[in-house]
Amino acid sequence: MIGGCMEVKLRTKHIVMLSRLVSKMGIKLDMSEKDQSKLGINIIMDIVSSIHLAEVEFYELVASLTGYDSDVVKDMEIEELIDALNEVAKKVILFIQPRQESTTSK
Repeated sequence: MIGGCMEVKLRTKHIVMLSRLVSKMGIKLDMSEKDQSKLGINIIMDIVSSIHLAEVEFYELVASLTGYDSDVVKDMEIEELIDALNEVAKKVILFIQPRQESTTSK
């Protein structure tokens, strides 16, 4: 459980929702940044500065990933929202990392 909400597995629909959200917000990732902490700060600042452009989509994505209704997400305490978003980020990172092939032979 994430902060009292049910844990939801990352699904294809979530990637589509995330894509729509990022597109609507106009976020462009600068993958040339080698410093992971700077990259993370830049992403957070991009999100904070443009979240109003995709407010409904943001609530819907968080609701879908946490199992809460979007109206509940609107009134979430910031700490709970951050915990939920951290869990989502971990899932997305695992999704986009190259999958390691098994080294065992049959």
